[in-house]
Amino acid sequence: MKKFDEIFGQKVMGVRVTPLSLKIVFIFILLLLVSNFASNYINLTLNRGEQLKLMNQLLVKDLKELHIFAMNQYEIYYFNQDLEKTVDVINQNAKKQLLGDNSIAFGLNRDGTFLFFTSNNINKPTLKDNSTIKVLNSNFKSGKKEGTIEFTLNNYDYFGIYKYHPRWDNYIIRAEEKIEFYSETKRIFYRIGIII
Repeated sequence: MKKFDEIFGQKVMGVRVTPLSLKIVFIFILLLLVSNFASNYINLTLNRGEQLKLMNQLLVKDLKELHIFAMNQYEIYYFNQDLEKTVDVINQNAKKQLLGDNSIAFGLNRDGTFLFFTSNNINKPTLKDNSTIKVLNSNFKSGKKEGTIEFTLNNYDYFGIYKYHPRWDNYIIRAEEKIEFYSETKRIFYRIGIII
């Protein structure tokens, strides 16, 4: 009990009087923990921005390859008129680019129907609303035939890039699911939080 009283202060008339040095040490430790937590949060947030830039570059590369492949497949389709086989070949090629469980690539016709759809997990795609096709068609009418887009598909939020394909008369889209993309950053943040 004597050691406890030395560290946390003695009782005077039933009230413990904590030494000023202990209060200062406690406040210093608290500020140090808050500072470390805040700096790691800022660091991870800034890194997310860089990750997003790099992912956009990869999506552009994937979309370019898919766009060229779809153009070649259109030429084949023009001669053999076998749409089902052509779409199947496009799906097989697009699936090679998909690394995440919810990564997607698809061709969206201007009326909102799918020409092709490829994913590792999703079999029946449904757009939550028509706002995605409205945005794409509006951009097309104003002369913007490629760009970035965010949308909801099968209750997953996605970010991706698109490019209009003149031969197929549709938009080819390559996208990543947001939660899956940011999941590793969240895991790192939680681990750091536990360590701190």
